[in-house]
Amino acid sequence: MYCPKCGNKLPDGVSTCENCGWSEDAGIQTSKATTKPSPKKVIIAIIAVLVILAAAFGIRMFGSTPAKKDDPAIKICGEWQSKKAGVDINTSNDLMDYKKATVTFSTDGTGTMDTLSDGINLNYTWRYCAEETEKLGDGSLVYEVTFEGVESKPVYAVYKDETFMMSLPKTGSSEVTIYFVRASASES
Repeated sequence: MYCPKCGNKLPDGVSTCENCGWSEDAGIQTSKATTKPSPKKVIIAIIAVLVILAAAFGIRMFGSTPAKKDDPAIKICGEWQSKKAGVDINTSNDLMDYKKATVTFSTDGTGTMDTLSDGINLNYTWRYCAEETEKLGDGSLVYEVTFEGVESKPVYAVYKDETFMMSLPKTGSSEVTIYFVRASASES
């Protein structure tokens, strides 16, 4: 006779399976034997654990991690308000009060500028320029800004001490330079 539960050959006259604990009298498993997991289930469980570990490792090593506040690549991100501006300036003394322009730098490398507070935005893309920053060597950070539909030549925003200056793309013969502070600091 063979055990109807596990298929193990039972000696003659035996009514309980030594392998799985099945009993002919009750047709149930007794507490004597423990059920072993099938090798197929063990292999599947091991593969699942390895896949989860590999995914976690991959995300940690190659995935994007949140940028830190002092990361120069995003230090300029946020909303800015103009304080001063000037046309064809040579020094910062040539700047006059001008509190109409607003700028937003987003972490995805895009931004908008409203130069007259009239709701008409100039869209742009931007990127941090490590080489240009290194050339200055004075603690300033340099960002390249390319305005959409205005001019293919980029302009530079020079950031230092929670402020930055940027010259707008030349229209005609004049160049406008604007000095910005964080929008939250502009009210003080």
